[in-house]
Amino acid sequence: MIRPAPLVALFLAYSMGAYSQGIIATVAETDFTLQAGSYTGTIRITAPSATPQVSTVTVTFTVTAAQAPQLKVDKQSLSFPFPSKGSPRVQPVTVSNAGGGTLSFSAAAQTKTGGDWLSVSPGSGQVLPSAPVLLKVTANPTSLGPALIQGR
Repeated sequence: MIRPAPLVALFLAYSMGAYSQGIIATVAETDFTLQAGSYTGTIRITAPSATPQVSTVTVTFTVTAAQAPQLKVDKQSLSFPFPSKGSPRVQPVTVSNAGGGTLSFSAAAQTKTGGDWLSVSPGSGQVLPSAPVLLKVTANPTSLGPALIQGR
């Protein structure tokens, strides 16, 4: 039988599972929000028919302060060369969170010249460190004549 000591029960969860060589115990942090600092507890393993009958495992982990979200974009510029009256083209831009927590963002297309030929979607979202968001940037030249057109 594996049983956490009282202190451990406050911040650790454990589960039992079998594997080919015997029993495996898994210890993981619970969903409780812990303050930054070091935490120590024990897992007591009891086997009445074995020698020794009791063994204790010390568990220690450190909780650090959360990192602030940090915006990271994979491209700083895009170029869409195509003939006048050509078909719209799409290029991707990846928005990532290089920090911690949830990063909320908005994205909007602005043109310096040429009118309303540039768009981006989605217009907003949330990015986790493990889940970047792919933006689709569309350039539509159907109403443009030959020229160097700029957007941002």
